[in-house]
Amino acid sequence: MNDTLIRCLWMTAAWAASLSLQAQGPGLSLSAGGNYTFVHAPNTSTQILFSQFVNGRFKTYQVLAEQQFIFQQQPGAYLAWGLQWRLTPSILIGTGLGLQYTAFALEPQFLGYRPVPGGSDTLFLPATTIQPTCDEIIRPDNFYPDTDPRFRHQMLHLVLPLELRLRPGKGQVEVAAGFWGALPAWTSISKEVVSIERRYKNNAAGQTLLDCIYSKGVVRDNSSDGFRNTMWGLRSEVNYRFTPALSLFAGYQYAFSNLYDTQTKPSLLGQSIEGIRPRIQTLQLGARLLWEKTPSKTPQAEPDSLLGRLNKATYQQMFKKKKKNAWRKRKARR
Repeated sequence: MNDTLIRCLWMTAAWAASLSLQAQGPGLSLSAGGNYTFVHAPNTSTQILFSQFVNGRFKTYQVLAEQQFIFQQQPGAYLAWGLQWRLTPSILIGTGLGLQYTAFALEPQFLGYRPVPGGSDTLFLPATTIQPTCDEIIRPDNFYPDTDPRFRHQMLHLVLPLELRLRPGKGQVEVAAGFWGALPAWTSISKEVVSIERRYKNNAAGQTLLDCIYSKGVVRDNSSDGFRNTMWGLRSEVNYRFTPALSLFAGYQYAFSNLYDTQTKPSLLGQSIEGIRPRIQTLQLGARLLWEKTPSKTPQAEPDSLLGRLNKATYQQMFKKKKKNAWRKRKARR
């Protein structure tokens, strides 16, 4: 029974789609604009190892470091092709394929430590080898050791929407709502760091000296580790058409899935992110070009077939206008 019902529904949907395609044909659109992403995550607790040097060994404690992750939004961009079919003169179903660029900065703020419930403090590690001190420190001109503590995130998602579009009245205002899914096409996490290059040299007396050359640069991780493989959520949009082909739109996206994967972590962050549950909200603003057939307002002429000719002849016989004094002519013939 269920299989029969499903087949009937599929046949009905295919029949309706074929009628829609034959009547109007699909419309195409090209959308481009900017977006602004709002990301928020509450405080999180990350388990780390805290060591103390005791009696020639490192005594390591398991503790929880409470941190607050602040997301600072940055502008992004949006580019998409759209495809829509007209179900009725005012209702359409749309889909498409787009690229969405999102950027933001993640700044961790340390709040404090607290003991792990049932944690261990009996793990001892041997003393590590301490690197030799620098005989000479070389810093470039205008070098400052302070670095930006923020992690810069950049993402390019492949977005697939599925939505219903409503054009009430004359069709200048269009309202849309539906779902969207996304796959990460490219991700990047970068951070400013200070690096030290150690160079050994021999002086005139034959002694080996160590020079430490300081420099500042940016490290980057493009492995996509720690990011969700798939994201999904709800989307809504308001579109105003200035001409039949040109319009402006404002959209809103909400992600039900978290930005990070709870099973892995970005290696550049150097810490567990299992406690971070960021949700993405995106505002979009842009322009759209639309190519579609305008629905005909006049009824189509009846095809000149045999049935059409018969119907036309019957109509003329039933509703033809009688001539004046026709009854007198019939009486005279009698």
